[in-house]
Amino acid sequence: MNLLPINYNLTFEPDLEKFIFKGKEIITFELKEKTKEIVLDAVDLKVYSVILASEEPALPAGRRARPESNNDSGVSAESVFPQNDSASSFKVDNKNEKLNIYLSRELHPGEYKLFIEFEGILNDKLAGFYRSRYQVDGKEKYLATTQFEAADARRAFPCIDHPSFKATFNITLIIDKHLTAISNTRVTNSTEAVENSLWQGDKKGKKMVVFERTPLMSTYLLYLGVGEFKYLEEKYNDISLRVITTPGKKQYGKFALECAKKSLEYFEKYFDYPYPLKKLDLIAIPEFATGAMENWGAITFRENALLFYPEKSSKATLQRIASIIAHEIAHQWFGNLVTMKWWDDLWLNESFATYMAYKAVNYYWPEWDVWSQYVTDTVFEGMGLDSLKSSHPIKAIVKNTVELDELFDEIAYEKGGSILRMLDLYLGERVFRDGLRNYIKKYQYKNAAAPDLWNEFENASNKPAADLMQKYITQVGFPLVSVKKKNNYLELSQRRFLLENDTEERSNWNIPILMQLGSKKHSRFLLKKQSDIIKLPSKTEFININFDYSGFFISDYSFDLHNKLAENVSHLNHSDKLGLIHDLFSLILSGKKDLEELYRCIETFFTEEKSLIVLHYIISKFTGIYRLSKNQKSKRIATQYAKKVLEKIVGYKPKKKENIFATYLRVTALASLTLFDDRDVSRFVNSQFIGYLKNEKLLHSDLRVVIYSAAVWFDDRNYKVLKKDYEDSPIQEEKLKLLSALGFSKNKIQIKENLLYIMSAKVPFAFLSNAVSSLARNPFAKEDVIDWLMNSWPELVKRSGGLANMLLRRVLQSVIPLSGIGREKETEAFLRKNKVAGLERTVEQVLEELRINSRFVRKYKF
Repeated sequence: MNLLPINYNLTFEPDLEKFIFKGKEIITFELKEKTKEIVLDAVDLKVYSVILASEEPALPAGRRARPESNNDSGVSAESVFPQNDSASSFKVDNKNEKLNIYLSRELHPGEYKLFIEFEGILNDKLAGFYRSRYQVDGKEKYLATTQFEAADARRAFPCIDHPSFKATFNITLIIDKHLTAISNTRVTNSTEAVENSLWQGDKKGKKMVVFERTPLMSTYLLYLGVGEFKYLEEKYNDISLRVITTPGKKQYGKFALECAKKSLEYFEKYFDYPYPLKKLDLIAIPEFATGAMENWGAITFRENALLFYPEKSSKATLQRIASIIAHEIAHQWFGNLVTMKWWDDLWLNESFATYMAYKAVNYYWPEWDVWSQYVTDTVFEGMGLDSLKSSHPIKAIVKNTVELDELFDEIAYEKGGSILRMLDLYLGERVFRDGLRNYIKKYQYKNAAAPDLWNEFENASNKPAADLMQKYITQVGFPLVSVKKKNNYLELSQRRFLLENDTEERSNWNIPILMQLGSKKHSRFLLKKQSDIIKLPSKTEFININFDYSGFFISDYSFDLHNKLAENVSHLNHSDKLGLIHDLFSLILSGKKDLEELYRCIETFFTEEKSLIVLHYIISKFTGIYRLSKNQKSKRIATQYAKKVLEKIVGYKPKKKENIFATYLRVTALASLTLFDDRDVSRFVNSQFIGYLKNEKLLHSDLRVVIYSAAVWFDDRNYKVLKKDYEDSPIQEEKLKLLSALGFSKNKIQIKENLLYIMSAKVPFAFLSNAVSSLARNPFAKEDVIDWLMNSWPELVKRSGGLANMLLRRVLQSVIPLSGIGREKETEAFLRKNKVAGLERTVEQVLEELRINSRFVRKYKF
């Protein structure tokens, strides 16, 4: 592309009644080569005029050239060269998302300005410049907000919507006087703008808000917000920190402010680079497609990812808020200050933010033991998707913008984050940090690619970081390391791990292996070849080849080595116990081992287990096996452990200042025993719910999620009560808990009613995946959910408008792998017939998961 943007001077005026906006822009750009055509990214915009100048001209009045035929915008306009008065035409090509400007003479290299006037839609698709509903005192209102990542800035203004084409931005918003405007930088001026309105007619009651020029940044990081915003404000050094909400909610942003200050302090020290802007806003958006978005200086969040209600929010919410804020603030350096060159390196943004967030949270809240959670929530999750043939490399090939949404998946976040943890542990924390510091200083305000980062790690460490990372980044999948012992030697071999159709694929990685040799000794080894042999110290009690589960691979021990490792489970840390169970079940799910081996392992070696996170994992794993196959032995083991947890370890009721894992464990135990219709739990749930009906404050915040769901499960009369509470609650976190609970009714009439209800205006489209997830996990709703998906799919696709594919992806992931069991051919035929651009890989993945689950059910069904 021979056009380099220098600055966008943008003015927007949104209409929150008609849901449209007008805009005008001046793009200052440098032309590198001569041309007769200028091409910008634009879609769903009506472009009224385009004027080109080498200096700012006066806009000509009353002159119109003929419009280009097939002008998708439907609007005629003229392009004028003031220096020779020659006219040209333009066309908005919505199919290819381009604004083509045809010049009447050849333009030579140099600096120019484009003046463009346009109009767009404040859509309801959660992308681009869109509208979000909220309520104040029962009255429905709207705000305008933006979500431009990955390639939706073009829906708000013509631009070069590419991460490598950084520019500065001057933003002006013309808004109603009673509203507040937000952008990436501070307000420099706010004045009445009656004469400057972009709309014809009544110009009263308007004001113009002008913002400071931004630093050099990519288009996807620009932010525009207009609404009845309220805020809490504090200072961190000379930086203005604000939590911004709709009316009546700002007081619930206190914990978020605390997290923001802590995160800024941590990352400024870690990266040895000060936060580059003078303000940082954390903005709660009522309707939002994901958890949060890292717009520079103006981070947007789902309300339940930012606001903490002391009497109603759980400890899980507290930790989630801290983690998400740390993730997004890490992006202010890793992604915003230094940006990937193209979306094939998206993981450079998301993997680092995922990993760095855990570092920050662990620093301030060590009692949460987030690194044990990292193993289950990040490493195992990344392996789950990467165990499929339909996975993709971390560095993925991106041909067009339609493919971008599917890249924001467990590979970019979880697998990438796991690889970084592996590299950090291999290089050492100081070397890893120094490499990152050098990278950020070298590429500040620029774009970089993965090799640039590896070079900095190698310079800091003198270790082959590039060789180690190359295959983990560019090669799909991850290793299965098989381990055997012969005399005093350990034999290791590697190949790709797959859950389906494993054809002994012999891919090769450079695998950092940190071994635990008995209770006290450790050894490092880099497995580069397909197979290798290591000499062992004499009298090695047991061998753990993936100490602290530091490596991104699954271990397949010979029977004798596995047995010896399990016998010494008391010498393993939390992560290694979790890894032992996870790897064994992964091998069972792939068909390489039998389920009886897992039963024997747990019932023989884990009966005295005290670790709360390990108990949580055991109960979750066996409950999941039962949910999938109705296997009674799995039910018995899950029941045994859940009962023990509630009666002897954490108790039924939360205690003051208890460990966060006790909270998680109690909820998991209660949820499992609810599924099994346990009488003791039924009585407990009933007593808690009766107290809730008398005074909702009596129900502890850490019990709400499970009590709501269990109350509907045990007594369908509670369905209507909680449905009304959902509609009446002003708190997004509560609404999502209540909405999810409705999906656990056993009553067929209520199940069908709920499936209709979640498609109504009462349930925002952004909430849909939460509602569907509980229904998909309800064994009584299995048939109805798959029918609903097939019948509702055209409407879901229509409502997404091609812009909310992330939500549709989550719906497919919730429904197909479980509810499709028993109807595999029908489900596959439906998805093949009803294809949606941008969801092709997701369809392949959920169908593969369905086949794997179906195979497991056929083998182990009770």
